[in-house]
Amino acid sequence: PEHSEIKVGDIITHVDGIPFSSAAEFGGILLDTCGQHMLERQKLGLPENDNQMSTVISLKVRST
Repeated sequence: PEHSEIKVGDIITHVDGIPFSSAAEFGGILLDTCGQHMLERQKLGLPENDNQMSTVISLKVRST
């Protein structure tokens, strides 16, 4: 996949292929994604306070 930087004024329209129409929906999607990531880490027995924790998401952006 192609990677690029989000620029000031760009409008994020999708997170991991899921469209959203408000900041609240965007926040909910991010919380769900990060929560799922933390549950997977717990199942693997990895520490919750590990500095190596990261979540990768895909954003679709409409440039202005």
